[in-house]
Amino acid sequence: MKKWQIAVPVLAIALFAAWYAFRPGRLVFNRRVNEDFATTEGASSAEIVESGTFYGVMHPTTGTATIYRLADGDRILRFTNVRTSNGPTFMSTSSPLQMPKTAANLKQ
Repeated sequence: MKKWQIAVPVLAIALFAAWYAFRPGRLVFNRRVNEDFATTEGASSAEIVESGTFYGVMHPTTGTATIYRLADGDRILRFTNVRTSNGPTFMSTSSPLQMPKTAANLKQ
């Protein structure tokens, strides 16, 4: 067996392992956001209307979405403690169903 027939797969595995360990995309996309709650008038008397938790379907995702009603009747949607992978897209959908697991469930 020729040396290159062994070297090429070993090199490919080594390159994949190095990419996976370092993941250069994390240098660009990995950031933390920490914003204060709305400072508009009436924000101090905000009441929770509804709250729900995230769960991952394709990527591991956790967090909480909470809807607040302000004294003036406005509503604010706030995401807290959100953790997800650096996938291509983060989408959030609200549903009256308890725990819809597929897009078909959301259309019911």
